[in-house]
Amino acid sequence: MNESYLGIDVHKRKCVFVEIDGTGKVLRRNRFENSKEGVIGFLGSVGPNVHVVVEPTLNYLWLCDYLEPVVGSLHPANPLRVRVIAEAKCKTDRQDVWVLAELLRTNFCRSHIMCRVRFEDYGKRFGNGIIW
Repeated sequence: MNESYLGIDVHKRKCVFVEIDGTGKVLRRNRFENSKEGVIGFLGSVGPNVHVVVEPTLNYLWLCDYLEPVVGSLHPANPLRVRVIAEAKCKTDRQDVWVLAELLRTNFCRSHIMCRVRFEDYGKRFGNGIIW
């Protein structure tokens, strides 16, 4: 199977994605629900030859936890640092995920380090009075 590149935009209730092949041709474009069932259903369609770039929001780390063991590589991209997205006149989720996938395919996507803090560790460092 050939490599493909998947751009995902994470929202509160849904994720929007597009998958392109090595030549930039769109293979599929859709969305899935931000629920355990929605993500597990989506994961059935990805594999180790898929490279994923995620436009993160506050709630993206849980999705990365599901994606990381299944996909070939995982890249979080800061949308404010991706100039093509930040300065775009036409701001749609559909366009943003395509831009992310294309930047990853052409090796122009600047990945950022995922900051992982487990809730248990956070509670030990800062006391048990965690307010969210």
